[in-house]
Amino acid sequence: MIPHFNYYPPAGEVITLANPGVIWDGQRWMLGGRPYPMQAGERVIGRAGTSHDGWYYDWAQRAWIEPARPSPTIVQPTVTNVIPAPLPGGSIQMQKDPTVLEYLMKHPVAPLLGGFLMLGTQLAEEPAPPQIPADLPEPVAKQWQMIYAQNLQRFQRRMTLWENVGKLLLGYADTNAVLAALPVKR
Repeated sequence: MIPHFNYYPPAGEVITLANPGVIWDGQRWMLGGRPYPMQAGERVIGRAGTSHDGWYYDWAQRAWIEPARPSPTIVQPTVTNVIPAPLPGGSIQMQKDPTVLEYLMKHPVAPLLGGFLMLGTQLAEEPAPPQIPADLPEPVAKQWQMIYAQNLQRFQRRMTLWENVGKLLLGYADTNAVLAALPVKR
């Protein structure tokens, strides 16, 4: 059973069993062109033969309950060797959706962004060691040192990640993107 909270079924898809003259207009219950005050606990179900057949309203949950239907078994077709038809001009082109990273690498700003990330990792300051006063108890001083070491490791991991992303954008950027970023020579 799948509950649907704050859900309004489409008009005519649900009925009430208490009064057959009451109809659902998609927003409210109507009887003879006037709003009908639905009483909590009235049996409300999906109309037979509609997409809401088998649904019912659960007053305790205040939700429409959709019956759990068994998922249909999907038969996978067997794939034979399919050779794509050549395009006009004799070339064969396979279409695939590029990923976000591929879009970014082909963007004219990719090399600039990669250089900025590389430079940013070099200019970022690492966490400073704690200034431990002489009268601080030894367990607290060790805890401060441990926290500093953890912060330093996190910083190094972050900088390595950003440096790798910068190298990726800088080194693997499409040649056309680099040429498009340069000013036009007249």
